[in-house]
Amino acid sequence: MMEFDDILDDLQPLDRAELTMWIERRWVLPSRRDGVYRFSAADVARVRLVHDIRYALDIDIETVPVLLSLLDRYYGARRQLRTVLKAIDAEPGDVRARIMAHVESATEGADPDQ
Repeated sequence: MMEFDDILDDLQPLDRAELTMWIERRWVLPSRRDGVYRFSAADVARVRLVHDIRYALDIDIETVPVLLSLLDRYYGARRQLRTVLKAIDAEPGDVRARIMAHVESATEGADPDQ
C-alpha cells in the first residue's frame, strides 16, 4: 500500500491538486481511512496509467476519461475472453475441436478491418 504523498514523490510532475482531481473524477479509487488515501497495487498501476496518458503521451485532461473508458472496456473484454478460453479448455477434445472448427469457419473470408 502506498499513501498519497508516496504517489506524489514517485510520479513527477504530478501534484497534489491533479491527483486529488483524478480521485474526485473517480479515475483512481483508493481506499480512505482516517482521512488518509491508501493506494493498493492496482490503484498505483491505475495512477501510473493515468500519469503516462497525461504526461508521456501529452493527452489533454478532457480526453483522459475517453481513453480510460476504452482501456477499461478492452481489459474487461480480455478478462472475459480468458474465462471463455478456460471453459473451452476444460471441455473434452471433441468439443474443443468442434468449437475450433466453428471459429475457423466463421473467420474464413472475414473482413480483416472488422
